Parts: sequence; C-alpha cells; structure tokens
Amino acid sequence: MTEENIRPAAQATVESILNDLKQNDLGIALLKRGESKKINLLDILLKKVAIGNAQVLTDQDGKQITVKIWPLAYAHQLRSVSGLTKNRRKAIQQLFEKWTALGYNKEQIEVPFSSNSFSKLLHDELSFTKADYAVIRVD
Repeated sequence: MTEENIRPAAQATVESILNDLKQNDLGIALLKRGESKKINLLDILLKKVAIGNAQVLTDQDGKQITVKIWPLAYAHQLRSVSGLTKNRRKAIQQLFEKWTALGYNKEQIEVPFSSNSFSKLLHDELSFTKADYAVIRVD
C-alpha cells in the first residue's frame, strides 16, 4: 500500500473499506479526505461511536468485521476532531501490536518508533502520514 493506494474518503463505501482491509495482513485501510467539505462515510461512522471504540461493519454477504476508525488529519483538517496526537498514537500502537503479533517485530522492540522496520512500514510502505483516516481491523 502506497500513497496512491490511499482511497479518497468521498468514494469510500463499507464494501470498499472491507475489501481494503482484506488486501493486507495488517488489516488496515487508509483514506484521505480530499478538498470536499461534504460529509463522507467516515465522518458518519465516527459520529456513531466514540473515537477508539470498536464498531462492526457488515459486508454484502452479512459477514461482520470489527474495526476501529481513527481520525488522523495528516493531509486535511477534519471537522470537530480533537486529540489528534492521541488518536494518531493509539492508531500507531494498535497497528504496532498487530505487526508484532504477526511476527514482523524480529528485534522484539517494545516501542513503535524505536523500530526502524516499523517506521519504514509506516512511512514508506503504507504512507500512513499522508492519510486522514485509518480503519484498522480488530482481530
């Protein structure tokens, strides 16, 4: 997943997000707000549940996937979102825990940014700091 794989939030549907989550073993979908001021699916989902709380998305086949949606606002300002630094930290921590559980943390580093390989994943492979929202599957 690179910056060009970050889906515009205005084009996101529940199906497209769930498909993105299935495309990588970390179960992450990154989205960018874009210039549109219109309310998008992520804005609606964030209003349903407190930030950081798990919520269930259901695909067309009725399969339910539990996710956490994190507003990141790296590329564009998001309306009425406070605590962005805390949200970013928690999203990174959730991703780091998944990355470690999958066996990628070969050095057994305990802090996300102490790991060069995890930092490389965030910046080079995922383009995490170019996204406005992160949707992370809860396993």
